[in-house]
Amino acid sequence: MKVSEKIHTHGIVQGIFYENSNQRLYLACNNAGLEIWDVSTPTNPVKLGSFITPGWALDVYVSGSYAYAADYDAGVQIYENLLLGIEEEEREINVLTSFILRNSSFTFELPHPMDVSITIYDVAGKLVKTNEGRFNKGKNYIRCDSLKSGIYFYRIRYGVSEKKREVCDNLK
Repeated sequence: MKVSEKIHTHGIVQGIFYENSNQRLYLACNNAGLEIWDVSTPTNPVKLGSFITPGWALDVYVSGSYAYAADYDAGVQIYENLLLGIEEEEREINVLTSFILRNSSFTFELPHPMDVSITIYDVAGKLVKTNEGRFNKGKNYIRCDSLKSGIYFYRIRYGVSEKKREVCDNLK
């Protein structure tokens, strides 16, 4: 007998931990990090949030206020009060707007090493630059030598999150 709706995760579920005291489900979702679900009403599970881990979340265990994630090549990651960081997820990648496209480079800052996909489009929506890979903690630069002055749009994807913005800058 089925008692729950399908829980749609952003990654492939590798590990699962159910915390009985507050009826939360912690999911290790591979390259999508950790997801936390309230399953107190099994017919209507509610996603409380997600957290991007530096590696690929393969398993998770929770005890008290600590979550332990087996995180592939990033080893075991230990998080305290994991849900406190959920609201901050949008600040994971800081695009340094005062530096965007200056000196023919796109600059962004990361809180820890992670896989990132960056695409830049011109005002007509044409893809003009793409870069994917694992980037380091701190400031990162992508060369944009071929771009002229004008209006561009960028999309940054990391884990299950993404940012989209317009930037207008004089490159020369």
